Amino acid sequence: MTLPTWLVLVVIVPAFGTGLWYFRHAWKISRYEFIALCVAIAYGMTIEVMAIRKTEQYDYANLWLMFGASPDWVPWAIGVCWAIMTYVAMRTTDRLGVPWWQRPVLDGAIATTIDLMLDPVMSSSKWVTEAGASCMHTPVPTFGGLGVWTWCVPNGSSGLWFTVPFSNFLGWFLVIMFISLFIRIGKEWLGGVSRPWPAQLLLLVVMAACALGACVVVGNATNARNIGVTGQWIVTGGLYAAALAVLVVHRRRLNLRNPIDPGLLAWPVTAYVTWPALFVIERIDASSWPGSALAMAAVVLLGIGLLLLPSVGVLRRARPAVTMR
Repeated sequence: MTLPTWLVLVVIVPAFGTGLWYFRHAWKISRYEFIALCVAIAYGMTIEVMAIRKTEQYDYANLWLMFGASPDWVPWAIGVCWAIMTYVAMRTTDRLGVPWWQRPVLDGAIATTIDLMLDPVMSSSKWVTEAGASCMHTPVPTFGGLGVWTWCVPNGSSGLWFTVPFSNFLGWFLVIMFISLFIRIGKEWLGGVSRPWPAQLLLLVVMAACALGACVVVGNATNARNIGVTGQWIVTGGLYAAALAVLVVHRRRLNLRNPIDPGLLAWPVTAYVTWPALFVIERIDASSWPGSALAMAAVVLLGIGLLLLPSVGVLRRARPAVTMR
């Protein structure tokens, strides 16, 4: 599938442009954070390649800078976005001050909420006769979003969020949660920050491999064949509930007065402005309006709220003094 130039640029320019800033930001924090960001790109690309080759459930259009050959290729911009998402989520929850081992579930919630907005706008879908049919070689019309990637949806499938298989969002949660967990294990338990850089690289590669293994095991256990679509909704809801529980349990100790970091928010703010605007301009899922528009607005508000949570204290305006008469 050939995308218009403007759409390719809307995808790759923010990814690579803000990605350079995040690399610089990570380098200033520590060498461990910088290497972790590099490894996160490889981790995201590996997840994508494995998912495409194993399931053939979706295919990417040509975003110019591609890894592999069509139809099993993956845009490098997607790997960069995986790394950015991981980095932004982890830095956001680090600022809240909750115990480090509880932060990964919050990281998963932040990233998945972004994808609940992104995926329906960026992707399109095709009805196919059976799972595993390659979308790029199935000559049927697409429906849904802009077609940066295309989902193969078997006829009669249920459990879609807009036009996207819901299993995708459970997968997002697991992928971010596990890489966050193992990067933090390397840092907190295995002394990653104090090691020389070759040892840090080796440690983080091993941690990424562990995260990948955990994704495969848990992903296989929670696929639709084993627990059904309803089960996937329940598991995802349970993960969000766990993230909420972390915030509730630590509500009295949360650090909510962090200064706003415009650089940290650069990519997600760009996403939360660009893609909802395209959702409206392109009238995606117009047949379900206003319900679909309200659902998208709710997701956007939730996502922005999670990202700004560490700074909510500084956003509150001081109440004016009451003058007694």
